[in-house]
Amino acid sequence: MLFISPDTYVLSHGALFKKIYNSKSDMGFIVKIGDNTYKLIGSNAKIFQMIASPFRYRYSIYELTTMLQLTRNEVVYLMFELLANGVVVKRQEAYYHCPLFLNKSTFIVKANHRWVIGNFKTCSVDYIGEEVAMSLLENRIDDIPNNILEELYTRNHITNGYALMTTDDYSTTVENYLVLTYRCNLTCSYCFEKHAKHDCDNMGIDVLNSILKNLNEITENQTIVLYGGEPLLSSSKKIINRIIDFVSMKDNFAMRIITNGVNISKYLPLFQRVKKKISSFTITIDGNQSIHDSRRIFHSGAGTYVRVVRSLKALVANDYTCIIRINLDENNYNKISDLIKELHQINKKNLLHVFLARVDNPTDPKFHPLSIKKVIEAYNTIREISNISIISDIPILQFMIQYNKTVENELLFFGQRSNYCSNERINVFDTNGRIYCCNEAMGDSYFEKNLMGSRLAVSNITPFTFWKCNNCSVFPLCLGNCPRTNRYIANCANRCEQANIEEALITLCSQLTNIGIIGQ
Repeated sequence: MLFISPDTYVLSHGALFKKIYNSKSDMGFIVKIGDNTYKLIGSNAKIFQMIASPFRYRYSIYELTTMLQLTRNEVVYLMFELLANGVVVKRQEAYYHCPLFLNKSTFIVKANHRWVIGNFKTCSVDYIGEEVAMSLLENRIDDIPNNILEELYTRNHITNGYALMTTDDYSTTVENYLVLTYRCNLTCSYCFEKHAKHDCDNMGIDVLNSILKNLNEITENQTIVLYGGEPLLSSSKKIINRIIDFVSMKDNFAMRIITNGVNISKYLPLFQRVKKKISSFTITIDGNQSIHDSRRIFHSGAGTYVRVVRSLKALVANDYTCIIRINLDENNYNKISDLIKELHQINKKNLLHVFLARVDNPTDPKFHPLSIKKVIEAYNTIREISNISIISDIPILQFMIQYNKTVENELLFFGQRSNYCSNERINVFDTNGRIYCCNEAMGDSYFEKNLMGSRLAVSNITPFTFWKCNNCSVFPLCLGNCPRTNRYIANCANRCEQANIEEALITLCSQLTNIGIIGQ
């Protein structure tokens, strides 16, 4: 009887892949190997995901047949179909005697008297011996036994130059932020916009039409993000009407709205016209009513909590996905339990997500970025209270979130961004129609994009453009920091120290469970 060893197959060298979904939301994969492209669906897709998963890479035939509800012969046939197309290769053929080096997304740290190696891109986490750890840190990889090298390679900790790309690495979706206005109906205590001067407070219809004309030339999937200031002011209704008219006629366009939430009721009938095209609303709530109303207030000084929560409930009642942004600082990071309990009650349709962000106002020393360790404390508080989904743009926290999802669901993987900066798939249009890499860079001509014919040029700025952290052992934790920050800060070590990055890493590793052991 033909038998496939449980640890025989791994992904082919240089395999690029992304998840796809059909109309029934069944998952599949598009896999590119050299000049050949394959579409994997059904059982083929499930087997591919199991093989590609960096978290569990050893399966018995019994496990595969049980999980896929197939016969042994069917599993064998599918495996050999993947082999024949070059999608997977025999494990012993995946390792070659050629120069090997640590992946950029790999970290090594000593936690609880044990050495831990992890990959921020794939969420692989394993224990290694001290001798192996020192060989890797000192770039003496040739001293490591071949059987251990093979496991390190399989787990994506080391590479020979062929690197797998995640879904995010070559996402074809472009997000276009439209700054409709710099004005706002709130005066939040930590907002930096009140210090800024702009030569044009509101986007005119002519500027908008010019932007839409250029976007119309791009065939890739796109999302228009309504942004500000506060985009949902009464004065913006005409221009939002025009955007909705445009999106409603375009198959490759979706919408996302970032708002303070106080004017939702005025705009909800308008958004219903393109309901299926709105991916989410992002609304900021910083804590319970007392905390929120001390920070996010109307110009009159009145609080906004009751009105924002009312808007949130209206969106959920109409089946909109909502992302609740919580701006964390020293004043509220340990006081969010009351808010989470209320969100848990609202989240009966599982439409809510919590986005943990940090207040960072360079003009006010009271709002320095919260340490990563304290952000993790806030994350753990939420997990203890509710099963509400959590997201973050902090690499170490997103890694922890993804790891926990992987542990719980086994086959959910590859959710980590490959670098700090997303400028390659973001365009931010200010009220004058100028294009920037991101909202933080608006007004800085160095980070301004240009038009090339009728298409938008991709910025050549990467996380490494101004990277001053070449010798940092925990680089993946911040993924190179923000290029704009690095351009103007000669030495960001003080920011790293302030964020307790190394301490946060050890805390994270100490909390992880089910860590594999390499070399045994």
